[in-house]
Amino acid sequence: MASKHKKPLHEVARAAVLEAKDEQAVDQLIQDMRAMHGLFDEHPELSTEYGDFLEAMERAAREEAGHFECTVTSAVALDEVQARRLTEALANKFGGSVRLTANVDPSVIGGFSVTSGDWRFPGTVKEKLEALERHLIA
Repeated sequence: MASKHKKPLHEVARAAVLEAKDEQAVDQLIQDMRAMHGLFDEHPELSTEYGDFLEAMERAAREEAGHFECTVTSAVALDEVQARRLTEALANKFGGSVRLTANVDPSVIGGFSVTSGDWRFPGTVKEKLEALERHLIA
């Protein structure tokens, strides 16, 4: 049982995020959170209970500090100009800095999708066709 004088983990993490003034400090905080995942190797029983929590804390830490991790998936690789323009557009949307990770998946046919935490932009041809199919079946 936790001692009454200790703060809950989410309060400690939020305070640490608020103290992290720049992206490098937030990155260090995220690395520290990820290091906690190492505990799961020694104590797998904790993995189910706390793994999702730590991932959510990592996303919340970035968002609280105004740093967003975004993943774009497209049928072909984005060129440098496309990646820069997309990064700028996402930074404007989220109101912070964006680190973009690009994935290539030919099965999406065309277009692109972007995810960041729970937010998702479904803009691939494959997703549009799947939505059309669901609509026609309904």
